[in-house]
Amino acid sequence: MRLSVEANALDLSRLALEVRPASLCHHTDLTSLVLNDNVLASLPSAVAATTKLHTLVLSRNKFQEIPLFILTFTNLWVLHLQNSSIQKFHDPFTTLVDLEELWVDDNQISGITPSLGVCQKLVMFRDDQNRLFTIPETLFQCTALTALRLYNNLLSHISSYVEILTALRELSLTGCLISYLPGHISKCTMLRRIGLESFSQLICPPSDVVDHGFDAIKCFCLQAL
Repeated sequence: MRLSVEANALDLSRLALEVRPASLCHHTDLTSLVLNDNVLASLPSAVAATTKLHTLVLSRNKFQEIPLFILTFTNLWVLHLQNSSIQKFHDPFTTLVDLEELWVDDNQISGITPSLGVCQKLVMFRDDQNRLFTIPETLFQCTALTALRLYNNLLSHISSYVEILTALRELSLTGCLISYLPGHISKCTMLRRIGLESFSQLICPPSDVVDHGFDAIKCFCLQAL
């Protein structure tokens, strides 16, 4: 066990935990809790008392859904739930309005809750390597996003509302089923990277444009408007 009292941070990663550690009952002032790389199937009930959490890392456990307790942590800035067998979001997700970083990649998620749109401070959203078919238009209300990683999903369409994400610097769509990239992407003036590798069904922009890299893709999209 690794505990930093000064920083109110507790690291209980890689301890093969299956049930709640008793020590959590004594650390209600925690602002950072790391429980990744264990075998937890549910969030320990003692965690409910740690309402001051800013950072919660639960990656690589055995959850099948996002634990309900998390929705009570209204001060959360960072939430990591990678590779945890999660199949769905809870709805509503409206309590986490201060969330800035959400990682739920490498799960079995087939849909994003529309209520995620209230997280307007969200800067990085990683939902890659899941089973997404669509993206709710409310996601584009998260106008602070700088990185949107959706690669290796079953997406076949990206809404033209992507133009609203004017702070976006990275959009990763590698390995999806998208055939047309909307020209409105050219309005994301801060964009510096578009991941389009392994796009066997991509028609627009054509492969020769993609092969010439980001600047060629952005120019093509601008001309397509």
